[in-house]
Amino acid sequence: MTLDIEGVRPALFDIAFSRRVDELMRFRHLFRNLYKTPLIPEKVIIANREAEDIAAAFHAYHKRFDEFLKLLKTELS
Repeated sequence: MTLDIEGVRPALFDIAFSRRVDELMRFRHLFRNLYKTPLIPEKVIIANREAEDIAAAFHAYHKRFDEFLKLLKTELS
């Protein structure tokens, strides 16, 4: 969803936000699949830093994309 397709749709996320989400998904995968392996504190700190305001950031991206969809609906009606 980082690709802006001219004449079709704008990108939902920029590359920087996509990398933040990707970092969290990697951490989630690691966390869900480890059993006796200890967590690496540095990786937990990185995941925590990436997660701090991600919901608010997502809301802003989603709102912008939703506005595009509403405009598109109006134009097609």
